[in-house]
Amino acid sequence: QGGSLRVTMKSSDDARLAVFTFEDTGPGFAREALDKLFAPFNTTDKGKAGIGLAVARRIAEKHGGTLEVTNKKERGAIVEVRLPLGV
Repeated sequence: QGGSLRVTMKSSDDARLAVFTFEDTGPGFAREALDKLFAPFNTTDKGKAGIGLAVARRIAEKHGGTLEVTNKKERGAIVEVRLPLGV
């Protein structure tokens, strides 16, 4: 819903992980929605299936990684995916 998206990729400080960061300037996630973000078929958007973040987290975990979501203090959200390098 408006705003911009910035995507970055870097290695972790110990060079063992690839860190992908998706940061936007939209409204962020509703506080009550944060606990349910990774539940399959949970959505607040009409016409959406609500499986995207659940599937993305599962894929990251299957590859030994993580996917985390946080709201920024000002406005927007950050989705961070960490995947092992050289597996």
